Amino acid sequence: MTTIMKTLSLMKKKRLILNNKIYIKSYLIAAFLAALFVVIEGSIIALLFAGEVKPDLHLVLAVSLAFLWHETKGTISAIIIGLFQDILLGPALGFYSLSKMLSAVIVAQISREMYKEQVIGPMIIVFIITFFHESVTFFISSAFWGNEISFFYALERIFLLKALYHLLLTLFIYPLLYYADQHGII
Repeated sequence: MTTIMKTLSLMKKKRLILNNKIYIKSYLIAAFLAALFVVIEGSIIALLFAGEVKPDLHLVLAVSLAFLWHETKGTISAIIIGLFQDILLGPALGFYSLSKMLSAVIVAQISREMYKEQVIGPMIIVFIITFFHESVTFFISSAFWGNEISFFYALERIFLLKALYHLLLTLFIYPLLYYADQHGII
């Protein structure tokens, strides 16, 4: 009987180690995608969107991964993505990672009840969560640096346009991530 218990215990440990290796691989891929998206945002997006309102590819990535991976894995990947954005583009460390983490937690809870195969769910969630994410970043920046524009102006002129950009970007980004997730690439 003790041999069986030891064998089961050893199997649980091996499964835990294997799951951790898979998670580490996923986190490294999330970090690579975040770095790639920094390059894309700094080059292609900067050229295409010369105005003040630019889409946040990192938010689309973080929300899509949280939708696919649920609580822990999705939230940690959102923190990693946010930290990359903080280090390379942000005004302070933790600025984007906090808002992306909070967004991922909400998305992970909502995604439990939705089908992963259809892109319409993630598109709607990205559209809605953009308002939450942008509100969090707006209020954090207001608390530390102050804002020259009002919240309602930002809501109408910036957040809505970003939400529409993110809705369209999700149509292209989420199916690629879903395919990669289903085939064990990420």
